[in-house]
Amino acid sequence: MISILCPVYNEASFIKEALEKLLHDLESCSDVYEVLIIDNCSKDGTEIFLKNFIHQNVRIIFNHQNIGKGGSVKKGITLANGDLIAIFDLDLEYNSKDLVNILNSFNSLHSSLVLGSRRINQKIYLYYTYYLGNVFLTQLINILFGSKISDAATAIKVMKSDIFDDIVLTNNGFALDFEIVCKVLKTNSIVSEIPISYLPRSKTDGKKIRAISDGLKSLIVILKARFF
Repeated sequence: MISILCPVYNEASFIKEALEKLLHDLESCSDVYEVLIIDNCSKDGTEIFLKNFIHQNVRIIFNHQNIGKGGSVKKGITLANGDLIAIFDLDLEYNSKDLVNILNSFNSLHSSLVLGSRRINQKIYLYYTYYLGNVFLTQLINILFGSKISDAATAIKVMKSDIFDDIVLTNNGFALDFEIVCKVLKTNSIVSEIPISYLPRSKTDGKKIRAISDGLKSLIVILKARFF
């Protein structure tokens, strides 16, 4: 089984279309699956939509307080039933067809973690500071861990669930993306990448990550993962 974790917060403008597309694309998935949507105390109507949404392969979890995107992912990991765990954002920045491609290709890659890279063969960005921050932090990971990845911050990650028997995740924010990559690399597990498409959205459209503060938190997470 595959468990797909979708943390959401105030995505009323996108979640219906994104979720319907995800479920449609998952029809071509080669394995049985479950989708876990973890709502992080949305206040824009997302919660109302989810309370009325019913699908046999979808479980919806409502946090009683805002525990951050990373906290929601960690909660999803503890509730997942799958041998594979995927992380996917329901905000239409990422194409669910790319997720299904990675899921169907996972076993042939012989990896513990597969990243959907937005930077292989393309340079797509809306805010240059975000792009440069991801490039810098990813290259720092490559230097510290001897890896050759291109996009540590991607929101499409697919991994073996048993990898979490060997690592402990502590971050509750956006920096969890980097913590997962670093701690998997630290176990000497294989991390692979597959190119994906990307349609970045603006802050007006709901982009929530903050370049400076979240970037600094991610830097600290990387250094702690390497040296402590």
